[in-house]
Amino acid sequence: MGRNAGKVPLPILHGFLNIKLISACQKKLPSLGDVVLAILLASDKTNLSLLSGDAAVHPVYVSLGNFLRHQRVKESLELSVCIAMLPELVAPTDTVKKSEEFRA
Repeated sequence: MGRNAGKVPLPILHGFLNIKLISACQKKLPSLGDVVLAILLASDKTNLSLLSGDAAVHPVYVSLGNFLRHQRVKESLELSVCIAMLPELVAPTDTVKKSEEFRA
């Protein structure tokens, strides 16, 4: 078990985190070796076929927010890891495509 075993549970923060909030949380940690990690998830549509353009997926990437933004987006540094490939949902009809259930 970790060093926090038997202590008060550490909070899990979600939403938009900025450096001031992360720094404030870092100062509240019990020991010097503890570190706040911001875990970022990102996704973007990627077309799989060049000519027809009808096949697409949404890769999901995970990265740590403790790196500077220009470092995280630089592919050569390999700071983001693809953890999943979500298929694009295709509606069978235009009526289904415009429905709230499909868009949710």
